[in-house]
Amino acid sequence: MDRNQKSAKFAESESIVYHIMDEVCSASKVFSHICEIKQEDGKYNHRNRYKTSEISTRALALLILHTINRDIEVTRKDIDNFLNLSEDYVRKISEEILQFGRDMYKKALGTFEDKETDGDIKEKHGSTKNIPKLITPQEGATLRLKLYQRIKNSWSKLSQQDSNTSVKRFFPDTDDLYNIVDTKKMLSLPSLCHKALRQKLNYEFLTEEQRKFSMETEVLPPQTEFNVPLRSIITGHTKETGKKNKTVLRLMLSGGDEVMHSFLCAYVTLKTSDKTDLMKKVDIKIYVTPVKAENSIACFIARHDSWYYRNVYTPLSNDLFLLPWVRLHGNAGSGMRGMESQLHGTRMKEYYLGLLENYIRHANCTLKINVWNAKLYVSKPDWDHKADSKEALKRITIVGETSSAINAEPTHVIPFFHRLEIGYAAELAKYMASEGVSYKPNCDPDSRGALEMKKLEEKFIREKKFQPVEVQIRIARVGLGGKVIDVIHEQKYIAFHTLVLSNVPSTADNKSFPPNPEDPWLEMYARTASSSSAKKSLLDKEPHQHVCRLELRVKNDDQFSVLVDGVLFPKKSESTKSKTSGLGYRTIVVERLVEDDTGVPFIFPVQTFYPITI
Repeated sequence: MDRNQKSAKFAESESIVYHIMDEVCSASKVFSHICEIKQEDGKYNHRNRYKTSEISTRALALLILHTINRDIEVTRKDIDNFLNLSEDYVRKISEEILQFGRDMYKKALGTFEDKETDGDIKEKHGSTKNIPKLITPQEGATLRLKLYQRIKNSWSKLSQQDSNTSVKRFFPDTDDLYNIVDTKKMLSLPSLCHKALRQKLNYEFLTEEQRKFSMETEVLPPQTEFNVPLRSIITGHTKETGKKNKTVLRLMLSGGDEVMHSFLCAYVTLKTSDKTDLMKKVDIKIYVTPVKAENSIACFIARHDSWYYRNVYTPLSNDLFLLPWVRLHGNAGSGMRGMESQLHGTRMKEYYLGLLENYIRHANCTLKINVWNAKLYVSKPDWDHKADSKEALKRITIVGETSSAINAEPTHVIPFFHRLEIGYAAELAKYMASEGVSYKPNCDPDSRGALEMKKLEEKFIREKKFQPVEVQIRIARVGLGGKVIDVIHEQKYIAFHTLVLSNVPSTADNKSFPPNPEDPWLEMYARTASSSSAKKSLLDKEPHQHVCRLELRVKNDDQFSVLVDGVLFPKKSESTKSKTSGLGYRTIVVERLVEDDTGVPFIFPVQTFYPITI
């Protein structure tokens, strides 16, 4: 087996799972506390290995007893002495055993550097020439037995009677521990280690000066808090990878659509601006868990994957973290009642970690979600009228390619996987943001936030804050075969009350046709305003369309906001920082995102238990 094959095998057994979470989300904090998922320390190099600090004291004690018991017999009296040791000393023993293994490995390779001086060596061996360069397996085994015997002999000398600080408190039932040692059962670490990567869901667009400084030729998606740690994690995981093999990196997105979109922006930025082929060295597997949040992808998967619905969606999207429990009645349950309160927290952790690890181990199918790109302009770029010429239209029917009427460089680029909305909902979200309230249309109608949103919406309507802007629109329609059939360019300016482009179904959306995220088109729903309903328009008669490209430009100097995956743009901070952004956008182009010049569609892969076919 060559080195590359070893690297591939090692990569497939990678044990770290990173949970992508919102830092300010209370549900994510509670879930991390229940499952004891600690925050990643920021040192991402070689993170496919365990640290002893990440192993619980109970697991560490079992591993030490099991390791020593393989070579030297450990009696019940030895166990009693071991359980009276302090937690710090147990961790010190584990570090000593680990360091011994490292030293033996270096001695076997002949690379061990002893700190002893030449004088010390001559005193022990008579001459430096008499020291063997390589240690034999027999000599290594002898040294290991001496180390284990010395460690075991120290237990009786250092044991203490204080049960509050000793390891004994982690083993309420010592009979089970006796049985494990007597039968010499094989013990091992769990195959997965969970680490949290909690960040704030902030967005920041690079200015033109910042782009020049970083030598970026294209406009990139907004920078999020996940950009830097995600790149560091990938860099650390690819250091031990062979040239021809990829290392597996498992990321679990825990939260709602806002977390998904924030991560998506970082993911797209890394892949599209990757000048060192870093992303080609890693195989990223993405898992989605809706921890008490509205997650459109999780909801879509749950509709079509019954195993995901039962084992992931139902327990994690519940308003409360619940632990299934079977209470035994009569004499059969008398022994369990005293242990309920003591083991409840442990069982809660084991239950939810069991669900997550079951999802990670057995979700081997991939849902390939198409990612779409919204190019936004604060100005009104020139409109290329040649895009609607006879030659261009003829090329559509023959080749199936569309021409672009807007080709200028955008001000902002925002990828999305779920939906994009212009009109009433976007302006309402903007109004609520100015009042300090987050716009969440799918929240619980009986919650305090829903009641506050309802009052603000009534005020929004009463004060007539929403004034539809007139726009010029051009769309490329797609047939059920996935090819462009024609281009519709509305020559007259039309005011829209609502304009929605959907890639994933939404629970609150009952107007647009249910989309499929694997289809190469978006489902568009257009509702014209009452001021434009009298105008003859195809979209007024046929508001539902399959489109693969949209180009929209305002009539005058009006501006509009957009909701992208439930996130409002432009942000208030962007409007105040930028000299050109003002209060909104004047032009938008929506098209399918591609990875490079070859035109390969950009895919956002999500793992599922069963293949989803619609």
